[in-house]
Amino acid sequence: MLQVENLTKHYPARGRGLFTRDPRRVRAVDGVSFEVKAGEVVAVVGESGCGKSTLGRLAIRLLEPTSGSIRLGGTDITSLKGEALREIRLTAQIVFQDPFGSLNPRMTVGASIAYPLRVNRLFGRADGAAIARRVDELLERVGLNAAHARRLPHELSGGQRQRVGIARAIAVNPKLLVLDEPVAALDLSAQARVLNLFKELQREMGMAYLFITHDLSVAEYMADRILVMYAGKLVETGGRLALFQAPRHPYTQALFSAAMLRSGRASEETILEGDPPSPIDPLPGCRFNTRCPHAGEVCRAAEPAMSALDDGHGAACHLLTGKLRRSG
Repeated sequence: MLQVENLTKHYPARGRGLFTRDPRRVRAVDGVSFEVKAGEVVAVVGESGCGKSTLGRLAIRLLEPTSGSIRLGGTDITSLKGEALREIRLTAQIVFQDPFGSLNPRMTVGASIAYPLRVNRLFGRADGAAIARRVDELLERVGLNAAHARRLPHELSGGQRQRVGIARAIAVNPKLLVLDEPVAALDLSAQARVLNLFKELQREMGMAYLFITHDLSVAEYMADRILVMYAGKLVETGGRLALFQAPRHPYTQALFSAAMLRSGRASEETILEGDPPSPIDPLPGCRFNTRCPHAGEVCRAAEPAMSALDDGHGAACHLLTGKLRRSG
């Protein structure tokens, strides 16, 4: 459904003064490759600022990539423009983190959901009754009712607003949904209901999800496969069970240890010291080397390649290639 190859997004760094120009680059996403199969749920996890949301927006061309390629449903969309890009976007939609900020506060719920139907000309210009029926169907599908169509966003709870965002996203029957921290702004009870709704929609519509989250319990509940990001790079990929039962990269081990401790699958938590490196022109080598307890000279000199392990599991670490001996 989605194929991403060596995708990068670099931004110019802010100048140090009002009239100065900084030649350095912010490497938000730096050479990422992955795929999402039809009907599959792929979660992207990592610390805040690692590039997860940027990657999700790049995947459906809400952001322009610096380099790399994106294929959506077999079509190369990397350089599509205008009408061609608008048409292919019917294949993929996005649900944002903030259910209030992603809705126009001056548009009723019904108008917001109807908007993609009108702008993509999926109904005739004069067929307002058919659009209204479709809006009512969508509201019911996400657990609301026709009366909500007349309300404004501020009259709804956070969970209800997110359901409106979901209804708007599925209105055009997409094959791929990018879910950018879709439950992060909700309370726990609303989170559970919305996650179950995503599962129901996937079973009924057969959509694939690129599910971006910092919450590992959400990734474990939703995902078939997990991509672990650190400082703009993928450091480990694999099936959900493989990563939770036997993470191989030191960063993944530390990241998952708290989640495994809560579920009784670990006896102690691995604490990471220090902060992630600056994304502005990072130093050579593995980007995790400043926090890794096993880092050696090779880690500071050469960036590790993604090594294939078993059953689709892969990790980018010199420990796995024999170039570095595990300390302790």
